[in-house]
Amino acid sequence: MQLTFTGNVNSRATWSRDGRQVLFVSDRSGVNQVWRQVADGSTPAELVGDERANEGFLTPDGAWFVYRGVAGDRHIYARRTDGDSDPVVVAQSALGEELAPTLSPDGAWIAYESNETGRDEIYIRPFPT
Repeated sequence: MQLTFTGNVNSRATWSRDGRQVLFVSDRSGVNQVWRQVADGSTPAELVGDERANEGFLTPDGAWFVYRGVAGDRHIYARRTDGDSDPVVVAQSALGEELAPTLSPDGAWIAYESNETGRDEIYIRPFPT
């Protein structure tokens, strides 16, 4: 079943913990942002936050959506899925960009790639920060 019909880019799909929703990145508003859609397609997709975003996933407990910003802001952020808070900066460097975030199975650590030293390196830190 096709779930998205709007926008040129609809990517990076991830399921909610209860399996009732799919979160994904779409450019349907003119820029890449995170959207949430009921998995049966019965209601229109809703915008999760107004941030420009790419490369995201849900934490194992479903409480956070972790994502990477887009061009000019390629740092890693997390936003609570209940919508009750502003995004939290998870990884940010003044000299580089952060990519490919992934969470440990217990959700306590985040690993990511950064080129802040001039080379691509892997970093880990506690999550959430």
